[in-house]
Amino acid sequence: YKSISKSLDVHQSTVRQIVYKSSALLLLSLGLAVLNAQPVSLIQPTETFNRFSPLSESESEAETSLVSAPPAVGSETPTAPTISSDKLKTLVIGDSITRSIRLKTNHPAIIHCLPGGRATDVKANLKTVLAKAKTGECREYRDIVIHVGTNDVRMKQSEVTKRNIASACKSARKMCRHRVIVSGPLPVRGSDELYSRVSQLNRWMKTVFCPSQKIEFVDNWPSFWDSPTNRTKPGLLRSDGLHPSWRGALILSTNIDRALTPLAPQ
Repeated sequence: YKSISKSLDVHQSTVRQIVYKSSALLLLSLGLAVLNAQPVSLIQPTETFNRFSPLSESESEAETSLVSAPPAVGSETPTAPTISSDKLKTLVIGDSITRSIRLKTNHPAIIHCLPGGRATDVKANLKTVLAKAKTGECREYRDIVIHVGTNDVRMKQSEVTKRNIASACKSARKMCRHRVIVSGPLPVRGSDELYSRVSQLNRWMKTVFCPSQKIEFVDNWPSFWDSPTNRTKPGLLRSDGLHPSWRGALILSTNIDRALTPLAPQ
């Protein structure tokens, strides 16, 4: 009896293990089936349709032409009319000496002062104005008066200064209707070296550069320099010995006015 009972217990244990393993395999199979199953949408699909037919190629081109239609023949944008000379302005550009210039000619003028400016600064500013002119933002000038030199000679490079002045005048020619005018430097009080360099530059402008380039030269030297006493005329320069006083500014303006007057409208 004991032997039979023990045999039954072993059999029941084996059966339970088989059942457990079968259940585990069944659960694993169900899990894999759930993971691989496709999701089922609970929302019923709605049938849609387009009430408009696609644009044909010709319709598409017609729509585009409405947006950017080319101008018809004869409707091109007209070029800006040429401005008469009597309505053009004169440009006076240069170093801080130009700040006090007031012209009295009967045509308007623009004074463009560049404190501490040299010939290279004048050329750079002219290039900027010329670039704007090409886009229609600015017009040409009647005459251009350039006044530089005093700050250039401080570099103590005479040949470089001469090339820079020539280059600035070349740029100015592209922007004026009539003439480029060079206003000569004023005699300065100070060191002998500075005076000598300014004097030599003025002489080169007057006798060499301007005549060879057919540029009108305004010689301010005699108006400010007293040859008998060999010094600047009293009361024409400020205490710094460089910038003109109100009397000196009036004389400088008159000299430039005189150069512009022949081409001023009657």
